[in-house]
Amino acid sequence: MIKTIITGNITANAEVRHTPSGTAVCNFTVAVNHGTQEKPRTDYFECSIWGKRAESKLPEYLTKGQKVLVEGIVGARAYMPKEGNEPKAVLTLMVNDIELMGGGNGKSEGRANAQSHQEQSKQAPATIEDDIGW
Repeated sequence: MIKTIITGNITANAEVRHTPSGTAVCNFTVAVNHGTQEKPRTDYFECSIWGKRAESKLPEYLTKGQKVLVEGIVGARAYMPKEGNEPKAVLTLMVNDIELMGGGNGKSEGRANAQSHQEQSKQAPATIEDDIGW
């Protein structure tokens, strides 16, 4: 388990869905720019917030362009793209803490504390991809 902190911009408005067992999950992607001026690079993290916070007002603030600082547990998953024969990898982040830093749709800045990792891991399914159909 690797704790990771990223800062970047949300690429599209957050979406809230429910697993077959009824657990709410809020998904959004954060673009993280880094590298050098000559060789810029952007990595994308698929972030998820589980449980009661996914059903709160928090997803309303997670809008395209919103700058955020996100702390969570990093992971990866592989998938086969529609075109090509090579599998692709996606970086994922199970969110423990998130801070709104400005930008987005102009809603007020704020801080949204996540549940502790211990509480969150009780709610998260063992196989995230299978439960939400990724």
